[in-house]
Amino acid sequence: MEEKHQNINMERLVRILSREASPQEQDEHRLWLEASEENRRSFNQLQQLWLSMDKTSPENVLNIEEEWAKFRKEAGIINGNENKNFFLIPVFRIAAIVLLLIGLSFAGWWYFSPKTVRTGLAEVTDVTLPDGSVVSLNASSSLRYERSFNKEARKVRLTGEAFFKVTRNPHSPFIIEVNETEVKVLGTSFNIRTYKESGKVEVTVADGTVSFYRRKEEDNKIILKTGEKAAFDRNKTEFRRQINEDRNFISWKTRMMVFDNDSLTSVVKTIENVYHRQIYLDNPEIGAYRITTSFNNKDLETVLKVLGTTLGITSEEKDGKIILKSKLHSH
Repeated sequence: MEEKHQNINMERLVRILSREASPQEQDEHRLWLEASEENRRSFNQLQQLWLSMDKTSPENVLNIEEEWAKFRKEAGIINGNENKNFFLIPVFRIAAIVLLLIGLSFAGWWYFSPKTVRTGLAEVTDVTLPDGSVVSLNASSSLRYERSFNKEARKVRLTGEAFFKVTRNPHSPFIIEVNETEVKVLGTSFNIRTYKESGKVEVTVADGTVSFYRRKEEDNKIILKTGEKAAFDRNKTEFRRQINEDRNFISWKTRMMVFDNDSLTSVVKTIENVYHRQIYLDNPEIGAYRITTSFNNKDLETVLKVLGTTLGITSEEKDGKIILKSKLHSH
């Protein structure tokens, strides 16, 4: 007499347990349960095992190959065929194949779920995307993209600040989502900076051409070319385009700073973005001091010494912050 408990498909059983089975599969499963007490007992034990497992945890897919090998040996599976005693083996061995299928499901979830790269408070890092594009992330920023990102579908989401060097592909635009705006390019290099406090998004083009628009409003886009920049103000819901006069807009990446009769106030803003430190002026008047100098990959201590010597100011650290003072007002 043919063994009734051999006619069960394990993949179907997992779909039953995860409530993803079709009506036909549910009917077949019901008939299988009614076929024997052994079938019902095996299923009940397996169901308890299923309910006890956290199927969202990566730990459930560990050692799958080892467990699968044991399972195949004891179940007598050779080249995909099961022997008649398939469901007579201990239920904890049957769990191996359940774990395997969970593992495959987890692998699918891992592949299609977004990947996010985040930087720390004083960390700058480069991310090379599958199409060869390179994204340099400034401190306290994040880049999110699908693991299925490829040359045909190129879309990322940015929070914070980043410099993009996009591999050209005329057949596949590269799209960056930033707050409620999008930047669309075919291949170019540019910097994007977002401001948490104001919700402003600023795009500065180093080379090439980009489109900048509110999401789902591409018909109202503005086109930016080399040497131009634009800012979107969420509060005013408008774009403002201008020529980029900030020669230090990517100093945070290159660690090269050039100042030409710039005010100390603007110099401090650049230094803060490069070294990720808070700098305060003890007297607003010294913010008007002017300086002409340049720095190439110098440490912050050296930069502060040059400012002190050139402008006649001192610096001190207090509670993790740097305070600049005029020597005339120092005590």
